[in-house]
Amino acid sequence: VTLLQPANGRQSFSGKAILKENSNSIILQSYETDVAKYNKKTNTIKILGYYSLTTGAHINSFLDMFGIDPLTKKEIEQHADEKILLLSNI
Repeated sequence: VTLLQPANGRQSFSGKAILKENSNSIILQSYETDVAKYNKKTNTIKILGYYSLTTGAHINSFLDMFGIDPLTKKEIEQHADEKILLLSNI
């Protein structure tokens, strides 16, 4: 388990966002809820939902780890409905 580092210049998320990694994936957990998952084998990110402004910040910092620009709440919700976000820049 690793703490997620903010992408927006904040010093920390105070332990509210963590990364859980295994051989197949990296899962972003926000407030004890899985909100995004990177699949190492398919090189994709699945956004599992938008729950709050803070969770949106956690998701955007997670996306930043992979070189993806921040998404608006509407875009996050759209990708959650689609269930998958392909990564073309890794």
